[in-house]
Amino acid sequence: MKRFSLPLLAAAVFAVTAAPAVAGHNENHCGAGTSGVINTTGDPGSVTVTAPAGFLIASYCVKAGSENSGDGPVVVDVVPDAATVTIAYPGGKAVSHYSYTLVAIETGTTGGTTGGTTGGT
Repeated sequence: MKRFSLPLLAAAVFAVTAAPAVAGHNENHCGAGTSGVINTTGDPGSVTVTAPAGFLIASYCVKAGSENSGDGPVVVDVVPDAATVTIAYPGGKAVSHYSYTLVAIETGTTGGTTGGTTGGT
């Protein structure tokens, strides 16, 4: 019977259980977010989304290609929250589907709002 050292065994257990998890989607698809999952047509390289009045986009999930080629979902936090975002998959592959999460615009004591515009890569 082979014996394994305790530190080696602990490292192996940590390596198996420390896989990253991203909330809101599974290995193959983006989660619904507030928008629901939106499938694209025509293999767009990017999609521009504008939030409805009174809301900003706080994050989005984008998926491209196939899981076999390593093109799983990517979740992006939009900082600061924005009225309009351009959603693109890192590396330039065509967007197959996406979703986004909206937040209500908060009005400050001076009457201004927070938010802006951000772009994808």
